[in-house]
Amino acid sequence: MRIETSEQAVLSPAVREALDELVESRVRICIKGFGTGPSSLSFLSRFTALTLKLDRSLLGSLGPERSDLRVLTAVVELAHELGLGCAADAIATSRQAAELRRLAP
Repeated sequence: MRIETSEQAVLSPAVREALDELVESRVRICIKGFGTGPSSLSFLSRFTALTLKLDRSLLGSLGPERSDLRVLTAVVELAHELGLGCAADAIATSRQAAELRRLAP
């Protein structure tokens, strides 16, 4: 089972406590819209059953600008380094799909 929550919600100590209990019950947590809200990267290492659902804004600008791809690459690599899952929201072009396949482990 998996539930989705926002970055903003995870910053709340009360929510983190509830999520800890869910993780103990083998529920996976998915942070939806990752990369769009205020973020505290320190919470990422707290949850081992976490998936980052990359917001479409991280994918939507994949074009000739290499800086867009560098941000996406950094986020995906960070997720992999921490042993977190990574998912994408609303893949709309073949270029987006190709870049994400390239970044997959």
